[in-house]
Amino acid sequence: MMMKQVAGCTLIEDRTAGVSGNPRRVDLGNSVTVFVPRWWGLRLDGTCLEGEGFAPDIAVRVGAAGFEHGDTVIEQTLSVLRNGERALTRRLPKEAL
Repeated sequence: MMMKQVAGCTLIEDRTAGVSGNPRRVDLGNSVTVFVPRWWGLRLDGTCLEGEGFAPDIAVRVGAAGFEHGDTVIEQTLSVLRNGERALTRRLPKEAL
């Protein structure tokens, strides 16, 4: 959310899922530990972003396989930096944010 407020900032990633919710570790006493969120993350307008997150300017869809032989997100970011504005024309439309 902070990066979305920075003029000229380009987010290159997959869509975020929300925030951590400041998880608290809870030991259930049966060899199981869970992490329970203690708050809901809110956008600047007060709406909840949990489970929705933020859309990037340049989407890099990647699953676990995208990290088996490198880092697909870093590779895409480097490509954008090397190619300059030409790569930025693939930005998502404002409606997707």
